Amino acid sequence: MFVWMMAIALAADADNNGCDDQIETDSGACVHPTAAVDATVTFGTGADVGPSATIGANVAIGANTSIAARASLAGPGSIGQDSVIARRVSIGSGSDIGNDVMLGRASSVGIDLDAGDDASVGYACQLGDHVTLGGASTVGSLVTLGDYAEIGPSGVVARSVQVGDATSMTGRAVINGIVGPGSVIGSGSVIPSTARVRKDAIIGEGVQIGTGARIGRGVTLEDGSTVGNNAVIGANATVESGAAVADDERIARGTTVESVGAETPNLPGGILIPSSEFIDPNPPEGWTQCAGFINTTGDDVADNLLDNCLPFSKLRVRFWNTSQQMLSDQFATALGTIAEWPEYGPVTVAPRTIVMQGNLSGNGAFFASTNGVSQCSGVTSNTTGTFLSVTDTVVPAMAPGSSNPSYELHAGCNAGFYNGLAMTVYH
Repeated sequence: MFVWMMAIALAADADNNGCDDQIETDSGACVHPTAAVDATVTFGTGADVGPSATIGANVAIGANTSIAARASLAGPGSIGQDSVIARRVSIGSGSDIGNDVMLGRASSVGIDLDAGDDASVGYACQLGDHVTLGGASTVGSLVTLGDYAEIGPSGVVARSVQVGDATSMTGRAVINGIVGPGSVIGSGSVIPSTARVRKDAIIGEGVQIGTGARIGRGVTLEDGSTVGNNAVIGANATVESGAAVADDERIARGTTVESVGAETPNLPGGILIPSSEFIDPNPPEGWTQCAGFINTTGDDVADNLLDNCLPFSKLRVRFWNTSQQMLSDQFATALGTIAEWPEYGPVTVAPRTIVMQGNLSGNGAFFASTNGVSQCSGVTSNTTGTFLSVTDTVVPAMAPGSSNPSYELHAGCNAGFYNGLAMTVYH
């Protein structure tokens, strides 16, 4: 039998070009004669394209990368070296795939995939548009990743996990930790690298999980719930929408953590999307939170949200990143309240309305208006509502967004940078 197999191999590569029955390109790649490859495709040495594969215009394929039979790659796009695109994989246009990446057979990938080096995807997965796979991330088989989902570097998503769609990077699910098989992760939820989610968990939209947290098998975290750092949620427990589990707290298996409406810091009706509410898990001592939300592309809050902070004799603003780590903490203990914002005009009209001054931890003073005109001249979408800012190089301002009544966060005048962040206000 060995002699017979060797004879076939020799016959298949009669010209000794190393390509068996395939066509060798000028760059030393091997392309099967039944493959449909656009003339603009470039290959690195040792690349291989199998039978009936299709590669569109302006695709660059690195050295020693294998495109298996019936795989389809729309252009433009790029694949690094030593990667494997298995049989019947379909990849949309605009994808940027790194080195040593593995995409399992019969998987479907939307447009603009960004896959880092050593990322791995199992078989029969469905990846939506604009998905990000960090370096050395692992996606098991039969997984669904919705539009804009992000699996961070070394993140692990086990078999049959489902991750929800988002309409932009702002509201995407971010998984940097490990998610067990059969779990469901809603859009806008964040799982840090040191957090662990066991199998068959259901994580709703906009759920924030702290570093080192452990989520047990079959746990349900409803929309907008919060789990603190190093907290442990026992198997089959439920954390209701808007409820918070404190740092280091342990929730017994089968327990329900109820949300208490009276404990919300926001004005009744002030939060238009329940999952956008954000409650500081560790509010500063001596201060009362009077507003808090996570900014998304939707209409997160009503235009009177900040009225819940009236009246005040001191004011504090905190800003948080997408992992719910505090970016900035600014406060003012006023020598005297100069003005409260419902009574004054746009901050962009000199003289600006000074809400309070004196003993500010940052630089400058707090400003506000009812007109809500942004300080950023290039931002024209802001129309009505309350505007609040702190004149500090680090602290962004808050103003109504393009779809009134919602809010945007601004760092300087780069509004897009702060999409997806959270703001909390205290008095």
